[in-house]
Amino acid sequence: MPVDSHESVATRLSEPRLSAIVFVRDRIAYLDRTLQALSNLDSTGQIEVIVADGSSSGDGRQVAEQFPHVRYLGIQEATMPAAKAVGIREASSDLIAVLDGGVEVEGSWLGEALAAMEDGSLAAVGGAVVLDSIESAANRALYLFEYGMFNPPLQDGPTEGDLPGNNVVYRRSWLLRDGDTLLDELGFNKPFIHERIRRSRGILALRQSMRVNHLVRYQFMEAATSRYHYGRCFGALRRQRSPWPRKLLLLLGSPLVPLLLLVRHYRRALNHPGNRRLLAGARGALAGICLAWGLGECLGAWFGPGGSCENLY
Repeated sequence: MPVDSHESVATRLSEPRLSAIVFVRDRIAYLDRTLQALSNLDSTGQIEVIVADGSSSGDGRQVAEQFPHVRYLGIQEATMPAAKAVGIREASSDLIAVLDGGVEVEGSWLGEALAAMEDGSLAAVGGAVVLDSIESAANRALYLFEYGMFNPPLQDGPTEGDLPGNNVVYRRSWLLRDGDTLLDELGFNKPFIHERIRRSRGILALRQSMRVNHLVRYQFMEAATSRYHYGRCFGALRRQRSPWPRKLLLLLGSPLVPLLLLVRHYRRALNHPGNRRLLAGARGALAGICLAWGLGECLGAWFGPGGSCENLY
């Protein structure tokens, strides 16, 4: 995959304590806030910031060039998993943060991330994701679907649940395993990365004080379409990578996925005071997003990914 690489300064940081991979593709408008927040908290050169731009236009370059010590990687027409995988391979630190160009880290984020990873038993730690704008039902609904489980308060420590894809720090050795080809095959596809970590007895944890603000605004059709593609790609890949008995269970159970998602996300929102407030006025939008993902996952399990894996934003 051809990569257009550019650094805003002549020399790279020699020994950064953490490499931050910032993915962008279609939502360049938020990138300056992401990079400014990282710049504000890094006065001593502890972070290596790498912008992995998967857009066809390379619009992220002009934004990245405004910030000293930001390394820009133009990976034309790359999906999110592919672009993040390139950024991960280019990172020089033993700690690799995966962020999106639509989040704004809070002032204590770096210190909290480094403190959390002082626990050498952890493979990765994720933090809280706080919704920046509640101006539309679609925005609230997609946040509830994707990040509602990371709305504070969170239970600190090891978790059997998920970690947020836009606020997570990994130990390099768990992402780049000797002889492992997962990044080459699927890119940074979070569900399968985490599945492999857990299969190898790695520990995933949460740290509430490691916070980011989620900035991106969505329209309903954009949100539903993106969830459909995610669901279809996930359903297809999970079936392809499963042994035959599980393949059969996935096929038979896939028509129930839309209903199961509705129950899961409504129950989660209603049981969390902050999410319950966000749900008001967004019930229909959340139902639509659950149905879009569920339909995609069902079709993926039965008929394959179609073009959905090429449309992961």
